[in-house]
Amino acid sequence: MRARVARAVARESMIPLDNEDTYGPAMKKLTDARKRFVIAYVYYGGVRKSPLEACTMAGFGGTEQSRKTTSYRLMRDPAILAGLREETDKLMIGYGARAAHRLNELIDSESEKVSLDAAKSMLGFAGHLMNRSEHRIVVEHEGRSTAELIEYVQQSMKKMAAMTPAQIAHMETEAVDAEFTEVPKQEVKAA
Repeated sequence: MRARVARAVARESMIPLDNEDTYGPAMKKLTDARKRFVIAYVYYGGVRKSPLEACTMAGFGGTEQSRKTTSYRLMRDPAILAGLREETDKLMIGYGARAAHRLNELIDSESEKVSLDAAKSMLGFAGHLMNRSEHRIVVEHEGRSTAELIEYVQQSMKKMAAMTPAQIAHMETEAVDAEFTEVPKQEVKAA
């Protein structure tokens, strides 16, 4: 019986390469095959499909299983990841310019709502618009005076001082997490 041997046959790549001057430092360090993988993944739908598809588009040969292994390794290679980051940044800068242009068109819309939303978005992206809100919370305690509450806290502290940390941790009372501000004594008496 003959054993089947998979031969790594290089496929013809569907991915064209640009002039070397158009690439950043990370992409320039990659071989042509690896550049094609990055370009396929970022620009030609490899992201929507899979690293395996980008590997195939880039011209990596062999069986499907060997291309799966290759794509797995490529997606963990720091040099490939740096190339992906570099090309993705270039792509996003281009989309940013297109988005700004589209928002600029929408600002002149006949619809006041569309125009206002576009203006808000443009200002927000430029960092000139911050959503600010103010919340006022009033807490009212009923049933105990300030003096009674202070007495209760002091008594609780005395009880807890005699307890070990393990006993405190297993107390069956409800614990409430809160922030506080120290108030000068004269303000406490006035309350």
